[in-house]
Order: sequence, then C-alpha cells, then structure tokens
Amino acid sequence: MAPRGSAGAGAARTSSARLAITTESLTLGADENIADRAGLKKEPILQREDALSFVNDIRPMFTDMDVDHMKKAMNLAERDSVFQHAEAIYAAVSSGSMPPASSGGARWTNDMCARFKDWWDHGGPG
Repeated sequence: MAPRGSAGAGAARTSSARLAITTESLTLGADENIADRAGLKKEPILQREDALSFVNDIRPMFTDMDVDHMKKAMNLAERDSVFQHAEAIYAAVSSGSMPPASSGGARWTNDMCARFKDWWDHGGPG
C-alpha cells in the first residue's frame, strides 16, 4: 500500500475527480469525441421536459386575429412559416410595433418575446 501523500493517494483523488465529469460537459467540450471514447451516450440538450414547442408554446401566443391579418405575408398558424419568418416576427413583437395599437390586440410581454427567441434559437422545435 502506498504511503499517505504518495502518488497512490494523488491517483485516487484524480480518479474521483474524473467521476464527477458529466456526459453534458464531455459532449460540449472542444473535442466532440471525448464522450464517445469514454463510452458515454451523447444526448441532445433540448431533450428535456421543459423544451419549447411550436404547438404548446408559440402558436398560442398568436391570436386568431393575428393569423388572419398576416395571412397574405405568412401563416402564423404553421410552424414552418413562423420559423421561416422568425427574424421579422421577433423584430416586430420585441420592438412593440406588432400587433399595432390600432388592432386592439395586446402587445407581447418581455417574457413572450424571450420565449419566442428561445424557441427560434433552438431551431424552432415543433
């Protein structure tokens, strides 16, 4: 048995430190193959219960009046159309220019804008 403070004790500390590394930290590192070499399964970060979806989180933020008023330019009821126009939509709702005051519709809150941006930033999950 190695004496206290010898290389053997240091090796034990190193081993326990390695056990604390998570799969996520391995897959997000500079070397994407670390997790593969360690025998760990890579899992997409968005695979979580609170992941945003168009159906549950984004579509309900558009009123039927929004959908009707914008139908010539885009279809706010369909995920692909909203994702395709996400930059323009975000610019309009976050600046407060949409919906226009004359429509009588409520402006989007900061939380709604942040939710839309998060959905858009994560590839617009369905």
